[in-house]
Formats: sequence, structure tokens, C-alpha cells
Amino acid sequence: MKRFMPVINDIDGAVITFKDGSSFDINERLTIDLNALSSEFASQAAYYGNLAMRFADAQWAQARAKAALEELSAQLDAAYREGYHERNKKYTEAMIKADITLDEDYQELLEHKLELDYHVDVLQGLTRAMDQRGNMLISAGNYTRTEMEMTGSHINEYSESALKEAKKLLAERKRVKSS
Repeated sequence: MKRFMPVINDIDGAVITFKDGSSFDINERLTIDLNALSSEFASQAAYYGNLAMRFADAQWAQARAKAALEELSAQLDAAYREGYHERNKKYTEAMIKADITLDEDYQELLEHKLELDYHVDVLQGLTRAMDQRGNMLISAGNYTRTEMEMTGSHINEYSESALKEAKKLLAERKRVKSS
């Protein structure tokens, strides 16, 4: 029986572990640190891109499993009809459908497809959440910029803040490159 590699290995609470061993902590990745908007903006595209690729991989596995299930169903349909003909036994469409549905291989492949459907749903939800996170980042950035312009605090704080953000961003990039 055909099986297709699921993208997700395990879901434990808010932590998703992927087949490649990497993990995605939903609470950690969707939280926005308003004091580090620059680094949050910088990481958003990478997080979103990673999830979007995994989502596409999950959809591909789901489509292949659906096609395999339809192929198996057609093969079983033909085999059960032939078996009834060989025994000169009358049958109905409902009988054929019941035979297919109760077939162990069909049940196993159906269960696998349902697992892949779940993975697609989870990744689709996370991709949407990352979209919302991106929108929130834009809103937070606009709010912060407006607030600083109104108070004039951006003039003094900008140089200190920019230096701190640049150091954080460089440290994050080094960490990502080394892992």
C-alpha cells in the first residue's frame, strides 16, 4: 500500500515537531516583542516562508494520498464486482461500496489520508496566524513611529535603539547561520 511522508512528526501542546527534527513553538513564534520590532520584522519573512513551504509539502502529500485512495477504491471496486460475477451472485452498488469501505487496505490508506488532512489544516492555520502576525507587526510599527514623532523622543532614543537592535539582529543572524 502506498504511504506518503507526512510533514509533521508530532504535535505536543503548542509545539509542533516536523519530520526533519526541527520544531515550531506556536506561543514563542507568534508572540511579538514590541521592544525589538526590527528583529521581529526581520524574522517574520523567514518564519512565514518556512511554514509556507511545509504547508505546500503537506498539501502535496495530501493530494497524492487522495489520488492513491481513489485508485485503490477503483481497483477494489473492480475486484469485488469480479468476485460477485465469478460466484454468480447478485450485488448492489451499496454492497460494493460497503465491501470497499470495510477493506483493511482501504481503511489503512484512509486513516493515513485523514492524518495528512489534519496536518494540512494545522499548517494552514499557522500560515494564517503568521499573516496576522505580519499585520500586527505593521500596526505596531506604525503606532510606535507615530508615538515617537508626537513626543519627539525618537531623536534621542533612535541612535541608542538602533545600535541595540543592530547588535541583536547580528547576534540572531550568527545564531541562525551556526544552527
